[in-house]
Amino acid sequence: MAKALRASRAVWLLFFCSGASGLVYEVLWTRHLGLIFGNTVHSLAAVLSSFMAGLALGSWLAGRYLAGRGGLLKLYGIFEVAIGLYCAVLPWLFEAVAPLYGSLYGQTGHAAVPVLRFAISFLFLLVPTTCMGATLPLLSQYMTRAPDRMARTAGALYAVNTFGAVAGASAAGFLLLPYLGRGATNLAAVALNLLLGAVAVYLSRKGDAPDAPATSEAPAEPAPAESAEQSAPSATAIRVAALAFGVTGFAAMATQIAWTRALSLAIGSSTYAFSLIVAVFIFGLAAGGAWGSRRAPKLADPAASLARVLLGIGFLAMLVSVFLGWSPVLFFWLIAIGHTWGFPALMAFEALGVALLLFLPTLLMGATLPLTLRIYQTRAGGAGGVGRTVGGLYAINTVGSILGSLLGGLVLLPVLRLQHTLQAGALLYTLPGLALLYYAPRGGAKRWASGGLLAALTFLPVLTGALDWNELRMASGAYLLRDPAKVEAARAFRFAEALPEPIGDEAVYYKEGTAATVAVLHVPAAGPFPEGLVLTVGGKPDASSHTDMATQVGLTLVPMLVHAGPPSEVLVIGMGSGGSLGAALAMDELQRADVVEISPEVMEASYHFAPYTGLRYKPSGGTWVLDEPKVETILNDGRNHLRFTTRRYDVISSEPSNPWIAGIGNLFTREAFELCRARLKEGGVMCQWLHRYGMGEEAFRSVWRTFAEVFPHMQVWCVEPGMDFLLVGSDASLTIPVEHWQQRIADPGIQEFLKKANYDRPAELLACLYADRASVLEVCGDAPLHTDDNLLLEFNAPRTLYQGRPPYPVAHWRVSPERSLDDDSLSPARRRAFLEQLDLALAGRERYEVRMDLRSLEIPFHAADDGRPPTLYDQPLAVVLEKAQDQVRDDSESSLQKVAGLLRQMISISPLEFEVALSLAETERQLAIRSLARKAQPAVWEHLRCARRYAHVACRHPAARNDPRPHEVLARVWSNLGEKDFAREAAAAAREAGGEAYVLPTDLKKLFE
Repeated sequence: MAKALRASRAVWLLFFCSGASGLVYEVLWTRHLGLIFGNTVHSLAAVLSSFMAGLALGSWLAGRYLAGRGGLLKLYGIFEVAIGLYCAVLPWLFEAVAPLYGSLYGQTGHAAVPVLRFAISFLFLLVPTTCMGATLPLLSQYMTRAPDRMARTAGALYAVNTFGAVAGASAAGFLLLPYLGRGATNLAAVALNLLLGAVAVYLSRKGDAPDAPATSEAPAEPAPAESAEQSAPSATAIRVAALAFGVTGFAAMATQIAWTRALSLAIGSSTYAFSLIVAVFIFGLAAGGAWGSRRAPKLADPAASLARVLLGIGFLAMLVSVFLGWSPVLFFWLIAIGHTWGFPALMAFEALGVALLLFLPTLLMGATLPLTLRIYQTRAGGAGGVGRTVGGLYAINTVGSILGSLLGGLVLLPVLRLQHTLQAGALLYTLPGLALLYYAPRGGAKRWASGGLLAALTFLPVLTGALDWNELRMASGAYLLRDPAKVEAARAFRFAEALPEPIGDEAVYYKEGTAATVAVLHVPAAGPFPEGLVLTVGGKPDASSHTDMATQVGLTLVPMLVHAGPPSEVLVIGMGSGGSLGAALAMDELQRADVVEISPEVMEASYHFAPYTGLRYKPSGGTWVLDEPKVETILNDGRNHLRFTTRRYDVISSEPSNPWIAGIGNLFTREAFELCRARLKEGGVMCQWLHRYGMGEEAFRSVWRTFAEVFPHMQVWCVEPGMDFLLVGSDASLTIPVEHWQQRIADPGIQEFLKKANYDRPAELLACLYADRASVLEVCGDAPLHTDDNLLLEFNAPRTLYQGRPPYPVAHWRVSPERSLDDDSLSPARRRAFLEQLDLALAGRERYEVRMDLRSLEIPFHAADDGRPPTLYDQPLAVVLEKAQDQVRDDSESSLQKVAGLLRQMISISPLEFEVALSLAETERQLAIRSLARKAQPAVWEHLRCARRYAHVACRHPAARNDPRPHEVLARVWSNLGEKDFAREAAAAAREAGGEAYVLPTDLKKLFE
């Protein structure tokens, strides 16, 4: 007896672990098939529906044909082993079928692709999911000692398995994938399945029927005997209950999709956010299953009880649909408070908010299975009756869930929008609840009064249209914590002062599509920022008419100008506002531009940016579509197009959304960059955008290094000082002939777009050239490579999202653009003028880059007259310079480095002062001498070029007209650089500025000998 009891307890543990492994597989399969089929909503729907179809089939087959057999525990163990063995080889099967999928894709996708996508998903997932679906009816039959215990035992099994699913979802999203990667996570799940199967087969030797009750703690309370106090449900009520179970399966899946989409507008779309929402949702179902399994045997009228539960779900779901309209405010407060204690606390606060909204309705949802089984348990007699009943009902519910995932996400949501989809889901619970209440054996005015009240309250928001969501609030992306003052108010629990403000004052465009909620918001003029438009996707700003224009324009103009010849075919990944595409079309030589965009709503929204991008549109089907003869629009995942298209391009430009968003990191991996390289023509150029804000240093350096490992020639451009970077790579040399560059950039169409990005001269764009491949490998050489397996960026980036400005400086990563320029074809006069303009542009950009680093380090530099207590850097300029000049005379290189750092800080705080620029130029020249002494040749040239940069700044200052010192420094720097003619001109300028009494220093006199 004791051994049998231990075996019974072991079965519960086995089924818990089985639920965990099942969720881990679902996560892994979705990711792997997403890399093959793309991460579009249609692809994910195909994978999810295939997964659930297998569960339904397995449940039905097991209940009908296997539950009446003996050796059920052994059969369960065999299924677990089969799942493990099959899943061990499934990744290779997925990759083996990829060429077949690619053969149908062609250049931009074939009409048969969606059909093949579903067929492959269904066929490959059929074996493991059918085995998974069979486990519940088999164990229900095995563990149930009598039909009248079916609801209690099967409901408890469902709850235990679902609690395991909670553990699997949490472990996959927060532990396994971030720390083990995809391959090791799959092997861990396989090992778990094999272990479960082996243990089950071993336990099966103890006998086919457990001698212990169906609970691990204590014998279950006996089900109440049939009496006059109880009422058996009628045949009609039983049929209605089965129909309701299918309808509520549809409603549950549609509601879950809508809840997830709505909550993503409040907490963001990171992998952690989705894992958290799923975990809370499943936890509610598990808790409801546990509660319902204990409650069901005690019910006198199960049909009426199920009716009340369905009515309660409908009412609560309708209530949640109202509260979700204010969820951006709620989660703004929770995130503002939680993130100050670190990422685990942030997740806990977000989980609390999700649970406050979803726990009660999901609790009741989870109770529907044991309550429905309680209605059906009178039909569970005979051999295999329990398994057949459980399998049949579970299959009905799963079929409803399949339809809910397909129709809810692809039809209801875009037609009805989020709030009305949630309201429709609430009504789909309420109507079956009213039907069951009608057919329940026991009627009565009291029951109808309570049920009718719940139904009336559920219908009220639909009938009145009250409490509709505010579009500006939903599209505001309050979770990004843009307003520090309101964040501080929330942390001080002054919630009335901490109401987040919308980005703009009007939603010019707002649409809740199948994949994302897209909005175009009008932003009034504020301070130095002009009136304009902002495009938000999922609440996160992704493009704008002004502040992001430098990045949008640079994404295509930079690689097209770097390209050795005029590029004729360009691929733009990510439409955004259309600024990148518009800049590409500014080149007359361009013959075709493919733009790949995953969201049709973004394509529609780009119409509103036409005055800024110059793109032409035409009306079509109640919306606007691109009307550019050279452009082909491809609605697909950018990486999926890269993998399977047969086209090759001169330039590929990629600006997806931020990599902390789930799925976006796939475009920043080594494999993604290799796909880009493979799709380039000979001499083609790839350009990848990467932001620095909200990114940890390890992830940032990892992407740089990964890109450098793939492309043998590489440049980094910083188009928004300290914030937005462009990684440019090619198989061919990226040396830029300056004369050719100047000729191409002078094109009127290109000049128009450069002015939109505030680039008035060619040198200003060249000053964005930040680093080359050698310097990237030097600063990022020990960073881990970012691969499809380790998923580094997807799991690292969300952890640093709320760190504020990056706590790591990068301005010192900059190297002179001259390392990538070829100016030999310029005449001496033009070359001197060009280098002077380049130096001035570089000095201006460096000022902003250093300032960004100082802000990121939160160093308290303040002006002396702002009324605050003085700091070290509030000392008079003369005192600081005197200290600096004393240290310049020191032979210590470390002292010179400190001086250079101090002077750079001063430049970043105040305007480019004459004495500061002059001192920095001389300090850098002294550093070059020290570097020459230790034979650090690359450092010598970098210091000399920086010295020349600030010597030019000082020479351009009005004070330099009567001061020979900056010209002297410039003459010495030119001489050190081997430019004797330029050095003589600078020395002559020093003589002229010094006047008749000036005596040229001896070392400069030698220039004229």
